[in-house]
Amino acid sequence: DLDLPNTEVRSNRDFGGQHFVLHQVVQAEWSPWRMEGFEFRDTGIGTATKGLAGVRVVRPLNGSKPLVCSHSGEFYFFFTLQGKVTLICEGLGSQRMEAGDSCVIPAQQRHALTDCSDDLELLEATFPADLETQLHSMSVEALMNIDD
Repeated sequence: DLDLPNTEVRSNRDFGGQHFVLHQVVQAEWSPWRMEGFEFRDTGIGTATKGLAGVRVVRPLNGSKPLVCSHSGEFYFFFTLQGKVTLICEGLGSQRMEAGDSCVIPAQQRHALTDCSDDLELLEATFPADLETQLHSMSVEALMNIDD
């Protein structure tokens, strides 16, 4: 057992196998996301969990075009922090999402994010941290017309 708080300072934030993360928005850097037209800031959860889980904040770049994709991960969740976006899922149609809305997208479910507001920010949680994404060569319109 480890009593917290303690006076010991460990720069690697490793306390008996437990890793602590401090994500400070002001110091965060944005990088290209796995989907073209978006960027993300990493919270450090992926490193702290040794790749088990990842948490990122994602936002669109100006002029981003919607792409149809799917993933092969165990878990993909996103929560709309601010702004608005339309989520289109194969066989399920479209859903306009705004601040406070969330969803889970199953593995292999083709989907697209469209009509992103300029202020959109999504909190994304994934298992594993580095979620493998597949791009599909179909249009968003074709995705909307697929029925189960």
